[in-house]
Amino acid sequence: MKKTILIVTHSNDHEGVDKVIAHLEADGHHAIRLDTDLFPAKVSLSLFQDDNGLDYALTTPTARISGAQIDAVWYRRFAPGAGLVGAVDKAYLDAAMGESREVLLNFLANLTCFKVDDYWTVRRAGQKELQLAVARELGMTIPATLISNEPDQVKAFIKKHKNVVAKMLHSFAVYQDNKEQVVFTSDIQAEHINESLTLCPMVFQQKIAKQRELRITVVGEQCFCIGLQSQNYSGAEVDWRRQGLQLIDRWQVEALPAEVQAQCLALCRKLNLNYGAIDIIVDTDGRYVFLEVNPSGEFYWAEQFNDMAITRALAQLLSCQPVNPVAVKAA
Repeated sequence: MKKTILIVTHSNDHEGVDKVIAHLEADGHHAIRLDTDLFPAKVSLSLFQDDNGLDYALTTPTARISGAQIDAVWYRRFAPGAGLVGAVDKAYLDAAMGESREVLLNFLANLTCFKVDDYWTVRRAGQKELQLAVARELGMTIPATLISNEPDQVKAFIKKHKNVVAKMLHSFAVYQDNKEQVVFTSDIQAEHINESLTLCPMVFQQKIAKQRELRITVVGEQCFCIGLQSQNYSGAEVDWRRQGLQLIDRWQVEALPAEVQAQCLALCRKLNLNYGAIDIIVDTDGRYVFLEVNPSGEFYWAEQFNDMAITRALAQLLSCQPVNPVAVKAA
């Protein structure tokens, strides 16, 4: 049966989204792309409700649809009102962007169709402390972790674990002299900690002696696993993203132990996720150490260089077609 799939993203998203759309359309489904940065300037949305019920009318540059016609939603990226910059007086920009965001959130929240995944589920599942707790409950190995803005607590943590790294709970960049400075995971010593920490909490984790890094993309009941020997590349030893573009074609498909695959699937189920991009370290003793899961994490670079069928699996999941549960062979 033909399905109508709403894809929530922005106009600068990568070609992986177009590949998912192509798979859906090849299977006879109707894919509608909602570039949220174009709302409200180039996309219109009306929400109707009275005693008899509710419905929505969404008009994009290429389609018009009611809420009742939407069979599934792929929530990928969210940038409502971004296109208003330069078009709205600065005095009113925050208000216009805020209202745009709230209208889209009301629209998405009230759609009762299948979602990959629900916005609020994604927000909850993105909490790193929650992820670690769930992973630990499932028997996964996790690094000792402290999230704090108390210098004395952090110094005591470093003294106890000796080798510690520092990172942030969310990704962001600092701009200096018009240059983007990304905050990567970094080694940290007690002498680096001072009172400025009280103004901005950070994450501190026991440093894991790495053998290799894994990215496991979960789509429904499938796991797609690639690995990187990050310790072989200068500058990538602590955080491979420092050399991310240079190493993007060095990742290789890797078999995942059956127990670890089952834990990854169980983690996503516990967090109510149909999709998740999981980061794991294999340490020098061969242990699989869970770091985090990104509920809307990137996937296409894994497919581009490794001939993996992630976009196909996403299209099948969104159209509720049966999927092959064996995407990797158990080691």
